[in-house]
Amino acid sequence: MKKIVAILVLFFISGLIFSQTSSYDSRLYVRYSETELENIRNSEPQFLELLTFKLDHSYYFIDIDINTDKTYPLLYEMDYATKKISDVAVDNISVSGFNILKYAIESNPNNRVVYRIGNSGLGLVLYSDKEVMAEFNKN
Repeated sequence: MKKIVAILVLFFISGLIFSQTSSYDSRLYVRYSETELENIRNSEPQFLELLTFKLDHSYYFIDIDINTDKTYPLLYEMDYATKKISDVAVDNISVSGFNILKYAIESNPNNRVVYRIGNSGLGLVLYSDKEVMAEFNKN
């Protein structure tokens, strides 16, 4: 009987440890390693919540006229391992599978920023930092 209880306790503890280490949104791994995410969670847990929030709530897509809206900067992918921006602009994206962390973008504290997605007729609009923080603080 004691062996069964000991085995059950070990399984319970193992389950707790596993559940604590795999609780990150998988999209974060595009930019951060497991160790970096652990460090962020331990030192700045609210920043980790903000990063996760931004994955879905810091942008939206619009239709743009590719003939008249060429003033918007093109969207490029970012390779965080090499810290280099792709030489080729993004031509097409999957709106449903979009991961904002894959791209070389700069938000603005006060104004929305629009990026052109090649000649697809789509634009990526980033909410201002103030808008994102206000929405984040509501939740």
